Amino acid sequence: VARVEEFLGSSKKILIVTGMIGTGLHLLQKAMVDTSISLSRNYSVLAPNSKIASLYPVESKSIYSHIFTKNYKVEKEQLIYGLNKNQDTEQQVYIVGDAHLISDSQFETDVFRYGSGKLLTDFLEYTEIEKTQRQVIFLGDPFQLTRGKTDESALCYERLQAAIDGEIDRINLEFILPDQQQKLFVKNCQQIAQSIHFSRFNQLRAIADDSNCIQIVDRDRQQEISKAVFLEDSRFTKFIVFTNELVNRINHQVRQEFFGRGKEIVAGDIVHIHNSPVEVDEQKLKQTYISNNSFAEVIEVNPNTPLIQPLKGREQPIKINFLRIRVRLLENGKEVEFLCLSDYLYAEKPEF
Repeated sequence: VARVEEFLGSSKKILIVTGMIGTGLHLLQKAMVDTSISLSRNYSVLAPNSKIASLYPVESKSIYSHIFTKNYKVEKEQLIYGLNKNQDTEQQVYIVGDAHLISDSQFETDVFRYGSGKLLTDFLEYTEIEKTQRQVIFLGDPFQLTRGKTDESALCYERLQAAIDGEIDRINLEFILPDQQQKLFVKNCQQIAQSIHFSRFNQLRAIADDSNCIQIVDRDRQQEISKAVFLEDSRFTKFIVFTNELVNRINHQVRQEFFGRGKEIVAGDIVHIHNSPVEVDEQKLKQTYISNNSFAEVIEVNPNTPLIQPLKGREQPIKINFLRIRVRLLENGKEVEFLCLSDYLYAEKPEF
């Protein structure tokens, strides 16, 4: 905290703070906000997306919603969201969490692009960091997967040094907090981090305790143990596999063998929401935004709601079947209703 205070009182432009899980990055994030307030500095806490922002211990928002405009222009059939004009104070402090996901790896789709497609470059341009007294603090975990190459991320000292004409400071957190040291998950992360640090991957071994982490030696017991663990807390137990085909096969098997359900989605199922739908309450003129990657328990499934679209050159119109689903979000218990594309739900590949 003293180092952070020293940075905020200096002419240095950027501070990079790195630390793996258990080192207290979120605690330090809160301390940075308190320090900024004590120095009478305005601040913005930003995250790679709104889902991550909701997990921070301080008020924060998505970096995209902060620096890019909501209005777009069309270029070559692509929607381009430009940079906002910076209205922040001349001494604004930007505290950017999970900065290993802030990168100059080119990102755009056939449909849209934010700025130049290089988020780190766009962010530094938005801050006008070289022309003002604004400062940026990047916090991130160097052992997490980055978005693109590691030398393109906001944690790369050399890349930032090449991008701006200003001094950059670094802090690396190595001490695991006392209340985290005995956690099995953290212990396993430490082993992996050590392997990454020394670039040694021929001995990756998980520490098992037969409770939080179970080692199955006898293959015959694999299904028995999986079933017991799953039924103990089916709402929050997830199987992770390599392909959508396997996902469907295992989901069908689990639903059939554990719950006696058929192929069709029913109340009690858990759904994984992929595309950030917005529920619109027309009576109250109110919108509810649902974060991408949310999980929800199905409360009610209404019969197919078809969309029929005539097309030129075709004798028969295109018919697309939707299900109207009411769900309860696992993260906050809120009930929402939206349309679900049937073909997408049951497809072996998540595409139209």
